[in-house]
Amino acid sequence: MSEKKLTDKQRKWILYYKQGKSATEAVILAGYKVKNNHVAENIGSENLEKLGEHIKDREDLLDSSDIATMQDINRFWTKIMNNPKEETKDRLKASELRARAAGGFIDHKTVDVKGGSVVFISGDEDIAE
Repeated sequence: MSEKKLTDKQRKWILYYKQGKSATEAVILAGYKVKNNHVAENIGSENLEKLGEHIKDREDLLDSSDIATMQDINRFWTKIMNNPKEETKDRLKASELRARAAGGFIDHKTVDVKGGSVVFISGDEDIAE
């Protein structure tokens, strides 16, 4: 797929993905119309496949010394969270972001089926039974 055949949303998705966003986050930030997180994940997965030639240098970009590592980000969030001089809303947001990064809001649901069980992992969406 040549650069000229890319849609505006695809160009934005590539930009956000190269900045270190997940494929799903890049879908949402690029302005794709999605009904729920599952749809965003599907589009992100499709874009990884379709736009692979445009993102193959992502790891080189992310290895740049001016990009914060997850350890740097977690340290920053923890510093804000523990600083009583920060506003309460900022401390709460930092604690939320730190918890999300650690997987604190992921639900695991096991459904027994014939012959075994299946584990569903979800974030904000409820799983229909």
